[in-house]
Amino acid sequence: MSRNPPLSVASTTGLLGVGTGTPVARLEVVTGTDTNDGRPSAFDTKYLTVGTGGATGGAVYISYRLSTTTGYIGCIKPGTANQVLHVQNTGASTGSLLLGSSGTAIGLYGVTATTRQLLATGAGATVDNVITVLQTIGLCRQS
Repeated sequence: MSRNPPLSVASTTGLLGVGTGTPVARLEVVTGTDTNDGRPSAFDTKYLTVGTGGATGGAVYISYRLSTTTGYIGCIKPGTANQVLHVQNTGASTGSLLLGSSGTAIGLYGVTATTRQLLATGAGATVDNVITVLQTIGLCRQS
């Protein structure tokens, strides 16, 4: 990462930059590129974090890997495995989590992402059709 000013404010535009002297967004935080595919083992310059931080604290992180144009959001607490990221809508009785648009692919538990699956219905449709769709996106697997 280049040695940019740690904090800059463009007074005429109201833009705030962290790690950049020339912010182009309302708040721009410039980090190094994520080389760990969204699996940080420690706090360093590749991650924007919000939380307690430090050697034993935890935080939510955001990172981006330039070579694969992939962004990551997750939890980190050094030395602790299996952090949980909980997405929640507060202040309302119902909430939604929208992942992309109609052409967006999804894959859970390391399964290759795939677009929305078509579920057969009507005569000849079976529970096996449902299981196949769930397995395709990684939501379940048969032993």
